[in-house]
Amino acid sequence: MSVYFPVTVKNISPDSAMPSSVSTQATNAEQGKYSGKYVGIQEVRDGDVGLRSVTSALDLPVGETLSVKEGWNMTTLDGVEYILSIDGLGGYDIEFTR
Repeated sequence: MSVYFPVTVKNISPDSAMPSSVSTQATNAEQGKYSGKYVGIQEVRDGDVGLRSVTSALDLPVGETLSVKEGWNMTTLDGVEYILSIDGLGGYDIEFTR
């Protein structure tokens, strides 16, 4: 099955500094992180859905907003977690848990 996450990012930086990286990952209770690998969870890449859409935040001008949808295929929706890391957020990750 697939789960989709709507993501909205706004560049509130006081200057034009751009982040150097954007990364995301989804896990669930059955297919969590195991030895640094996410077992069997695959990113959905279909049109405007996927990491490429999230990495558009790398070029987001100050004050602008980006809204995208990212999807993941997994075996269960139990214990779903989604982590978004954008370099430039002071080293913090944003994590959503269902």
